[in-house]
Amino acid sequence: SGSNERIVPRGFTDVPSNSYYYYPVGWAQHYGIVNGFSATRFGPEVTLTNEQIITFLYRYVTDYKGISFNLPDQDAAERLFDYEDILDFAQEPTNWALNCGIVQNIGNRFLPDQEVSRECCANYLYLCETLAFGDAKVLCSPEFRDYWAGEWINESLNSRNYDSTIQYIYDPL
Repeated sequence: SGSNERIVPRGFTDVPSNSYYYYPVGWAQHYGIVNGFSATRFGPEVTLTNEQIITFLYRYVTDYKGISFNLPDQDAAERLFDYEDILDFAQEPTNWALNCGIVQNIGNRFLPDQEVSRECCANYLYLCETLAFGDAKVLCSPEFRDYWAGEWINESLNSRNYDSTIQYIYDPL
């Protein structure tokens, strides 16, 4: 299993067989990580939103990796001011991501349809790996959250130059 599998995407007419993402889309579709906008449209040129990337991560962790969670706060997402803006497919993943600390409750909003920048996507992947898989728990101060996946986060994490703004507690789950 894994990314060496050459699984052909099913039904998507907008995923050319000569594209670099042809087999990765097939793999992700096969394992239930991604769906298309329809049975025939994957949307390879569409920019991801917060709710979409969080849903991809959730499905990867729960469906592909088979990890289940006992979430301490089952209603975390419902208390967001913009909960009604979160599409049905992303409500459970958003609740999971809030509980795991992958997304931060900034101003009590998730901004589900906000486009995800490359650095934000990298931050989500990093937090998913460290928090959801239990390598470390990151406790973030409000000052840290205000920088939401900016260069300051990447520089701080990469340099391991931690100060009182970010604390690491190594605690395998």
